[in-house]
Amino acid sequence: MNKKNVFVFLLLGGLVFAQACSGKKAPSTMRDEKVFFSNKFRVAVFDYGSGFHRSGLDQCEQEFPAVEVVGETYVHRILRNAGLNPEEMARFGDVFEPYKKLRGIHLLLIAFREGGEHYLRIVNYLGRYVSTVVLDIQNPTCEDILRAQRIVAVESNPPFADIQMNGRKLGESPLWIFLRDGSYEIECKLPGQMFSPIRFKMPGTAHVQCSRENVQSKAQVDEFHKMSGEEKAGSVLIYLVGIAGAIGLGILPFLLFL
Repeated sequence: MNKKNVFVFLLLGGLVFAQACSGKKAPSTMRDEKVFFSNKFRVAVFDYGSGFHRSGLDQCEQEFPAVEVVGETYVHRILRNAGLNPEEMARFGDVFEPYKKLRGIHLLLIAFREGGEHYLRIVNYLGRYVSTVVLDIQNPTCEDILRAQRIVAVESNPPFADIQMNGRKLGESPLWIFLRDGSYEIECKLPGQMFSPIRFKMPGTAHVQCSRENVQSKAQVDEFHKMSGEEKAGSVLIYLVGIAGAIGLGILPFLLFL
């Protein structure tokens, strides 16, 4: 091995060693991947006379946070704003690009009939894709559709907690997120509150809620358990003395008038 090769070998080895010693880890796929999400979610339904039943979507606004379900009137308006009409939209097919002209919706459900079959075309604006399926369930629920579209609603109690997913900060709750198949962990963070992390898999999950724990009482319990036996006895004694003093102050006025 000549001197030049030795120098290159040592240089590369030094760079690898320096990177290892720096403690930096390679970024995870989740951190690098672009995630599409929104604080609000609007579902639009347009029926080309297929007889699509919408009663299954009626409970959507009660079961999920920050969601709105709109119908043909709204779709007609956004088509008009885009310089289009329903006949043109019917020819878009399963290509997402032309649907990008329609603003203000996150999920567009297009019901139509063709060749004696009922179909439902779903335009997923968070996932940036279109899918068409045979409408074998005439009355799908909001949760049925969200599960199939890999969309999950994340909320917190109390609201407006910061949402982190797989260590990546996304925004304040409630959030609507499109996720690819896989395992995920949601963490909610809010000053003065504590939330347990929630782990789930996609597909199969449509709704995640972080519920707070009582941070103050938990901290007090932990602190009490850390005390020694003498410290605990002293704390109990001080507590009893305080109660006795309060009782004495309450009785003293009556004794003075005897």
